[in-house]
Amino acid sequence: MSRFLVPMQLISSRLKAVPGTRSVSSLLRSSHHSRCSYRAYSSDVDLNKTSTLPNSTSEKEPQYVIPKTMRAIQIKGDKGPASAMYIGTADMPEIKLDHVLVKIKAIGVNRMDTLQRTGNYPVPPDASPIMGVEFSGEIVSSRSSSWKPGQQVFGLAYGGAYAEYIAVSGGTLIEKPDYMSHVKAAGVMETYLTAYDALKKTGKFERGQSVLIHTGAGAVGIAANQLAKSLGAHEVFTTAGSEEKLQALSEMKSAPDHRINYRTEQFDEIILRQTKNTGVNLVIDFVGKDFFEKNINSLAKEGRMICLGFLSGSKATLSLAKLLFKKLSIHGTTLRSRPKDYMNALVASFKDTCLDKFATGDLDVVVHKELDWNKVQEAHEILENNQNIGKVVLTIPESTEEAVKTPAE
Repeated sequence: MSRFLVPMQLISSRLKAVPGTRSVSSLLRSSHHSRCSYRAYSSDVDLNKTSTLPNSTSEKEPQYVIPKTMRAIQIKGDKGPASAMYIGTADMPEIKLDHVLVKIKAIGVNRMDTLQRTGNYPVPPDASPIMGVEFSGEIVSSRSSSWKPGQQVFGLAYGGAYAEYIAVSGGTLIEKPDYMSHVKAAGVMETYLTAYDALKKTGKFERGQSVLIHTGAGAVGIAANQLAKSLGAHEVFTTAGSEEKLQALSEMKSAPDHRINYRTEQFDEIILRQTKNTGVNLVIDFVGKDFFEKNINSLAKEGRMICLGFLSGSKATLSLAKLLFKKLSIHGTTLRSRPKDYMNALVASFKDTCLDKFATGDLDVVVHKELDWNKVQEAHEILENNQNIGKVVLTIPESTEEAVKTPAE
């Protein structure tokens, strides 16, 4: 007979009291609010035959009571301005095989969230309609042999992170080091993996090469600057739109070598002057139309440009002569559209190559602002107005109505 904890709608009629404990009836708790309806009980039900339930845990592992429903950030009318967001009630996600259920403590806010909110971001098939792709928290249930309840983790998902709980593949999780807070951990996965993928996997960056990184004071821009320096770039050029942002970049341990104010300076002219007309090997661009021609000018022969966005517009004019003469490559990529196997391999590679660099400070999540998740409207407005230097993170406060942790037997 196994002792386990599951939502009340799945309770078997064959309940038995656990020897040495209170009766089953005294363990049952029901609230008038549906999200607080849960049960703790023992049964001889075979968990392996129930796809929606976690595997049984050893007696040394902590056990949790999981609520029937959860709170999540939702959008009135499914899309709209920042003011349309509110905290509502949603169903608990299903825990599939090789997945875990994480109780979320902090959520990384990304520009794609603002685009999804307005209906301008193509959400991957089968992704949760709930926004959010990166988070940190505690595993409360597991159907993965690699993870167990009680582990502190940060992770990446195709959606669903703007909620109290998320069910996610174990392959896109990393255990949170003790030295890293949940707030900083929530800003790692989408941000640094996007930059890592653009630099190493798609951009084919190698030690000793030179790089130009645009929107350098944004969360992904900061991550790309830090990664390029820590992975051995010869020279790193970056752009930002204010002296305040450029100053903040100069104070990082892995600071870029050349910081350019794109509002007052011509970055392509500076790069060609600094490199003696050679140019850079790689450009990481989020801007699109307004920077496109200058990016082409800035690239060395056989250079690569990785397009991660088009903040200034998606239509640009291209000189085929320069493309051919310089033998350039232009790639577009988005991390969220990658298949599961690619994501799992990327997470594993990033962990092996880069995780230790957070301990040394070579990589460090710059948090622009930490907000209670009931201020999600403000968080989106900060990103939409380009006010941030680094990451905006939402935190979910503890509540007596949330899942209750019970000690192991």
